[in-house]
Amino acid sequence: MVFKNKIALVVDDSVTIRHQIKILLRKHNISVLEAHDRKSMMNNLSVNNKLVDIIIMDLGLKDTTGFDLMDSLREDPRYAKIPIIVLTGDSTKAAVLTAARFKIAFYAVKPINPNDLVSKIMTTLEASEAKDHDQAQPRKDDDFDVFADIELDLDEQVDKTKSRYFMLDKKNKK
Repeated sequence: MVFKNKIALVVDDSVTIRHQIKILLRKHNISVLEAHDRKSMMNNLSVNNKLVDIIIMDLGLKDTTGFDLMDSLREDPRYAKIPIIVLTGDSTKAAVLTAARFKIAFYAVKPINPNDLVSKIMTTLEASEAKDHDQAQPRKDDDFDVFADIELDLDEQVDKTKSRYFMLDKKNKK
């Protein structure tokens, strides 16, 4: 799938992280806006009256937390449905569970394999686009739904040898 005209907002206080993600996404024809704090994030949520298509957000920012930013986004109807991927150094159970309350698409822990990050971003954009066009069809090989009521697969968190990201999924609902 081609993602021309898609816009990602990267919210991280690290210039290096923002730059690396920008380079990575530009290879996939995704425009990237950058923010390092609350003010710059709020100023970059739209370009020419078009909302960003996805937000990649760190939890640990200098002037606030990613949790506070996600709370502001989810409370505002203009921004409530923008998909969010958390990309952070915090792998604690408390952080993962708190982030899940904001109906994020994925929770990824730094450092992350660039291919894994691109995969999560593409998956999220595809799911968002399908939902926007009322074409969301569950795929047999998928065990997650980006915007559904989510539960955390804590087995993914416990065994970090398999992967450096945590998938929010529905497969373990009892």
